[in-house]
Amino acid sequence: MMGGTQDNGTPERTSTSQTWPQLQVGDGGFSVFDGSNTTRRYTTYVYLAVTRWNNSSGTGITGGWNAAGDPVNFIAPLVGDPNSTTTLLGGTNRVWRTTNATASPPTWTAISPTTVAGSGTLNAIAVAPGATNTIYTGSTVGTVFVTTDGVNWNNRSTGLPAGQISDVVISPTSPGTAFVSSFNTTGNRIFKTTNFGVTWTNVTGTLPSGVAARALAIDWTTHIPSMYVGAGSGMYVSLNGGRDWVRDDATFPNVIVGDLQLNPVNRTIVAGTYGRGAWRASLPPNCPADVNGDGIQDFFDYLDFVDFFSAGNFAADYNLDGVLDFFDYLDFVDAFSAGCL
Repeated sequence: MMGGTQDNGTPERTSTSQTWPQLQVGDGGFSVFDGSNTTRRYTTYVYLAVTRWNNSSGTGITGGWNAAGDPVNFIAPLVGDPNSTTTLLGGTNRVWRTTNATASPPTWTAISPTTVAGSGTLNAIAVAPGATNTIYTGSTVGTVFVTTDGVNWNNRSTGLPAGQISDVVISPTSPGTAFVSSFNTTGNRIFKTTNFGVTWTNVTGTLPSGVAARALAIDWTTHIPSMYVGAGSGMYVSLNGGRDWVRDDATFPNVIVGDLQLNPVNRTIVAGTYGRGAWRASLPPNCPADVNGDGIQDFFDYLDFVDFFSAGNFAADYNLDGVLDFFDYLDFVDAFSAGCL
């Protein structure tokens, strides 16, 4: 594990020990592991100064945004392309990309116009698994832009609130499906799209007023994707599509959560906090027939599904095809019979 910290550089964890040696000094920002070689990693310092590390040897590989005079966040986004271990993307008031991050030096190219940031700068960049040219961005002034070819960028901000976009998470199997979160503390703050941002659905639900969604993680392995929000005072989770949100228990400190990373294979989630270190927890069991979203698959779920189905409530659209029919009933019965995964 690796994470940037204010004034204390970028520490990393390479064993089961709670000792995290410091890799980089100063203010640490976004960090990226090379998925093919974890001794190669990329760290950032303020204003998107990028360093490539091979074991303990660091090389500066910052792109041309400083020479170009781009406005850039004090802590600016740097992400790895999940489809290529040699591709990185950085955000100023536009998106820069290198496809040869291991070269000396890499070649960085601006692949978006400055309009993607509106009148601000970029907070978030996300690349779709399986579709390297499908990229979403979120800015400090609330704009979200999407490209599906890496060239043409579309403004997908309609329906989203004014205010900063904090995070973007794209489905690993459907590039058109994504969630975004907002730094706002009131009103609608979590949104979902299934059509590349052409339209957005508010899934803020009961997330309390005063909770700013500083970080967002999605468990895509559950039948209804589970949503985790890192806030200014702890974490919140929704297991039923955003209808209801529950706060963390007393084992987690009342602290600012700056980032969340979810491991769907080991079914764990890690939270990076401000001043209280990193914390890890096991994710709830994957219960595909947990209709009421209480984290338990039992006969109450069966009764609720039957009630929904009988009433023609689309909460019983189990296969999520937009049609409520007997196939939903059969699929639900199969999932219920199989139990939790």
